[in-house]
Amino acid sequence: MKKSIEFKNLLFSKKEIKDLVYLAFSNYGITKTTHLVDDLKDLGFSYATKAGISISIEDLKVPPTKQDFLRSAFKEIDYSNSQYERGEINSIERLQKVIETWNNSGETLKESLIDYFRESDPLNSIFLMAFSGARGNVSQVRQLVGMRGLMSDSKGQIIDIPIINNFREGLTITDYIMSSYGARKGVVDTALRTADSGYLTRRLIDVAQDVIVREEECFSKSFVTISLKDFSYSSYEEKLLGRTIAQDVYYEDKLLIKQNQELTTPLLTKLFAAQAFNFKIRSPLTCMSIHSICRKCYGWNLAYCKLVDLGEAIGITAAQSIGEPGTQLTMRTFHTGGIFTSDSSRQVRARCPGVISLSREVTLKPTRTSYGKNLLLTGQSTTLFITDYHNKLDKIDISANTLIFFENGGFVKKNQLLAELPILNQQLVNSEKNIVSKFSGEIFRKYSSNILWILFCNVYDIPDKSLNHISNLTKTSSDSQALLNFKIIADESGLVKFQNSVSSGCVQSYSIFQYLYLFSLFLYQHPETGNYLLLDSKKRLFYQVNKKLTNFATKSVVFATSIEEVFIPPIDGLVYYPEKKVFTENSESLCIKHNSKILFIPQHITIVNRDASLIIVSNCNFFPQKRVEIATDIYSRISGFVEIEESDDILRNIIIKPGKFFEYTKLTKADQNHLFSLNNKIFFPGEVVFDDVKVDFPSFVQISHSGIRYGLLLRPIYQFNLPVSHFSNKISISSSNLGVRQKLNISFGAKFLCKNNLPLFQSSLFLESKKFLKNSRLSSEFRVVPSYGKTPFYQLVLIYFDNIELCQLLPNNLVTQGYQFSFFMKNLQYVEVGTILAKISLTIDKQHEILKFKYTKDRKRLSLVTTSHCKTYYSDFKDFKKVISTSIKNGDNLGSRLKVTHSGQILAINPFVSKIHKAMPLYLTDKTRSFIESGTLILKGQVLGVISFNQVVTGDIIQGLPKIEEILEARKAKLPIVLSPTSGIILEMKSNYRLTILGTPTKIPDSKLDVWDVDFELSNAIDFKVGEYVYFGQQLSSGKVDFHGLLEFWFTYHKRKNRNYVAACLSFRKIQTLLVTKVQEVYSSQGVSIADKHIEVIIRQVTSKVQVDNPGDTFLLPEESLDLKQINYINEVLSLHKIEIVTYTPIILGITKASLLTESFISAASFQQTIRVLTKAAIEGKIDWLRGLKENVIIGQLIPAGTGFRKD
Repeated sequence: MKKSIEFKNLLFSKKEIKDLVYLAFSNYGITKTTHLVDDLKDLGFSYATKAGISISIEDLKVPPTKQDFLRSAFKEIDYSNSQYERGEINSIERLQKVIETWNNSGETLKESLIDYFRESDPLNSIFLMAFSGARGNVSQVRQLVGMRGLMSDSKGQIIDIPIINNFREGLTITDYIMSSYGARKGVVDTALRTADSGYLTRRLIDVAQDVIVREEECFSKSFVTISLKDFSYSSYEEKLLGRTIAQDVYYEDKLLIKQNQELTTPLLTKLFAAQAFNFKIRSPLTCMSIHSICRKCYGWNLAYCKLVDLGEAIGITAAQSIGEPGTQLTMRTFHTGGIFTSDSSRQVRARCPGVISLSREVTLKPTRTSYGKNLLLTGQSTTLFITDYHNKLDKIDISANTLIFFENGGFVKKNQLLAELPILNQQLVNSEKNIVSKFSGEIFRKYSSNILWILFCNVYDIPDKSLNHISNLTKTSSDSQALLNFKIIADESGLVKFQNSVSSGCVQSYSIFQYLYLFSLFLYQHPETGNYLLLDSKKRLFYQVNKKLTNFATKSVVFATSIEEVFIPPIDGLVYYPEKKVFTENSESLCIKHNSKILFIPQHITIVNRDASLIIVSNCNFFPQKRVEIATDIYSRISGFVEIEESDDILRNIIIKPGKFFEYTKLTKADQNHLFSLNNKIFFPGEVVFDDVKVDFPSFVQISHSGIRYGLLLRPIYQFNLPVSHFSNKISISSSNLGVRQKLNISFGAKFLCKNNLPLFQSSLFLESKKFLKNSRLSSEFRVVPSYGKTPFYQLVLIYFDNIELCQLLPNNLVTQGYQFSFFMKNLQYVEVGTILAKISLTIDKQHEILKFKYTKDRKRLSLVTTSHCKTYYSDFKDFKKVISTSIKNGDNLGSRLKVTHSGQILAINPFVSKIHKAMPLYLTDKTRSFIESGTLILKGQVLGVISFNQVVTGDIIQGLPKIEEILEARKAKLPIVLSPTSGIILEMKSNYRLTILGTPTKIPDSKLDVWDVDFELSNAIDFKVGEYVYFGQQLSSGKVDFHGLLEFWFTYHKRKNRNYVAACLSFRKIQTLLVTKVQEVYSSQGVSIADKHIEVIIRQVTSKVQVDNPGDTFLLPEESLDLKQINYINEVLSLHKIEIVTYTPIILGITKASLLTESFISAASFQQTIRVLTKAAIEGKIDWLRGLKENVIIGQLIPAGTGFRKD
């Protein structure tokens, strides 16, 4: 047969050139195709040079139809707003409708762009680049000359204000700020995408590197069924080209294709013309070869358009085919925040005009869509029938939970929207949004009505102890009148001071100052330091008044501390307490209860932290003189016993302990024991230690030991007597206390360091008052003032005052209203408790006539209805009809020729005049909870209730590379969907989130009822009524597809009728098909085309293992993972010998885990967890048969692929 390519007289884009090269390759081979491609390259460069294509601002042409689309969109938005104002939809439904409108407008404008350029300027540079496939895409062109559309904010929520401008027209400041978040996210995603794509490719290579074509034929009887009814020819050819048919294909009793025949382009053209859409094909998923895939199941090598060769490393090819387009996939996470967006792929439209009808068996349930439309929902899968003019029947299959947009038995036009399929794999949670009032007014709601009215009026919060003049308000005066009055009364006695506002000059706040002399004793000023000193009542301690006197931030404040230097030792040492009971412990220090003393044992500590090689003297030596060099450039300041502390060859500290030292060399065992019994004991003058050592001063005994040398050191003890201060002074502040706090700064056994300059003992004066804690606004201040009459002396004064802002006395909503102050006191005038300082009068502007007022005692609120809150309509035709309802909505007809412009309650109506009280209606759905009762007065911004709605979990709608990882790693879903395990009737829905289903009755007499309990999450459950029928596999709850749960579900189902191996194969087949579809969905949505066989090779690797449940009479362990074919072989051998077989459950492994569980431990160890893999292999005594590529490369052998493949 002579091969030829027909003449093509058409516009060649990237796709057409690709098809041309493919035809040349498949018809004429690689040599002639190389010449053709080379000529095409020369032709392209030649004309690209002559054309000189570039981009200028004149090429960016905005289509004139854009304004029409925008007008149409704004009209829909206005209609949605009017629906909201009329109380037909709530705020959530309005928001979702707005977003749907702008999404549809953006898509429509994008489609019109293509037609505009094609008709008006087909040689436009941007049009040529984008639509030839050279650079750019339609989405980028839409942003250049169309509109940018909707953007996400920083929280991931969609902003309902679109960017209607494009880059040619220029963005406003608002547009730029709105789009900045998405732009920055895109830059970050681009930087991260390369690394993620590379890591995905590495994992895919590791999991499939040992998949090599090793057999000609596996003689598998299994197959994969695919249906391509609604596919175009190009998609049809893409799916089938190079595959092997598993069974004979007939058309009108004629044999079209024989079994095991390869599908070529001529055969596919013939099949497509014969409308053959259902095929049973061989697949890597059904191949029975062990450790490989056979030639027939794999099919063509698509690079050469012929059957794959033996030794071909198809696993590497598959991994590269899936990993390489990773950089093209967007990593962007589409956050919708629960907003419904229309998806054209879910819309079912009429293919022809005609009469439409539904199957009679289908049950329809009324529902309300997320954008506020009341429609019907199908209870189960059904078929739509459209009968056209020629009496031909068109059938359209729809799934359960599909929205119906037509009337049953009605007429539909071509392309009319008939139904909307449900969103699958969407994880929903119940969310809530507060209903916040935009107006102040009175709530009105009829019993069990779904409309809540806010009647407009001015609402005021009334302060306590106020006198209202509501009954004295006249309706005719145009002057401002006092609405209510209330007094400002002094809570304390003292001097009143008013503070004026800097901006207005009016009184802004006031304070009442009180003065208190703390002491009857006088203060002295030190002539040199200038500090103020105070002597206690018994002349024992001097106290120095703190320079920085703070106010009452806590319960008590210290204002003076003792300055006795006797409690500051001149040397370092250790502190001990003879009587611990005299001290009270608290979180800060030890407080003294009565007179006592502390013991101080001196020693000198030198902190060195230098190399230990600098030490000159040995440890545990006694030096009777000072200024001895202990280490390089370090001299002792005192004489005594030397201890050297070192660690890690570093000299840390040098401690010198003064005292008397006695050394012993020849001691008996009894003497040694006696000597060590004296360690850390105290001896007083006159006592004898160790038979011959007389004690001359209070001493602390310390014993040292080095080799045969024993030392006894008498360390001197100094006593510090701690007096309890007898300072006392009465103060006149109620609930206040002036006291002395005496404390030790060093804990028992702690080291005292001179450099810290902290005394052992310290006494301080404090003032404690509950008054300041009770009143948070009360401020205080300490001051030292000269004593009148006695010049050299001073007195300590406490000033406290309460600063009160005038606006704090008013409710929040009255601050902005008109009010007047009348002051009865002068500035700095003394006032008593209960004195009236001022009067506040709240006034109301009487420009509008007061029609109605209402006062509620429970919330102390006042409402005034004026003429501005009402609207009066007049009719010259006397045609105002008598309205039965008391309410009317914006746009309703009041007469034959008049529509109202405000919603509200009808106050009065007659043929001539109608008066309406303006109001705002709010729609309440069944899932809305209202907190406010009818008749309640509310303020602007007050929460009225909560709207409950289903929201998509933010961040879980993942597309692109993260979605591919999620599928191939087989990650478990957090909230998986629940499927019905049987067909039957719902018996009850229990409160513990359990659904009980009565299954279909069996034919076995006296058998037990088939009752099933299904657990689910209440938040994600679909509502079902008791007694409703559900079918097997029906989705009972919303959520996300969990592949692990689905595999278990199908395995349980098939195990009822089949043995373990068959059930595992059938359940694996279901999951494998689903996984392949899910991966293809992600790639196809990004415009990337990958042959199914590559994905099937990878999926085969992750869905081939089972987990042992019961090992039977084998050496296997429970929960051990094995290959399905391997464990089936073991069971067949066990069955022949009538031994208990192994039971198991199929499992899905992610690509990472599958790589680690591969047969080759060398390959697994080179991937991850090297130590664990090699240790386990050594313990188990594993053998690596070197079947894959990696293990052979690692040990330096020829790889068993290509020329290194051996058929034997």
